[in-house]
Amino acid sequence: MGTIAIYDIRKNDSKPIVDNKDSPGKHSDAVWEVQWIGKGKSDKGETLVSISADGKVVEWQMKKGLEY
Repeated sequence: MGTIAIYDIRKNDSKPIVDNKDSPGKHSDAVWEVQWIGKGKSDKGETLVSISADGKVVEWQMKKGLEY
């Protein structure tokens, strides 16, 4: 449980381009919601924020996979 995966839907591939299954910061219960959050004009880019039934809100960055 608690795995987040990102897929490139332009490709006909069932393998995610990145996931957090091996991340020590992943959720320990079902993920309720994920949302992309803009980082503002100076930083440019987005991060992914998730909330889970385990009570954690986690901000993920896509550097080398999903890192919290």
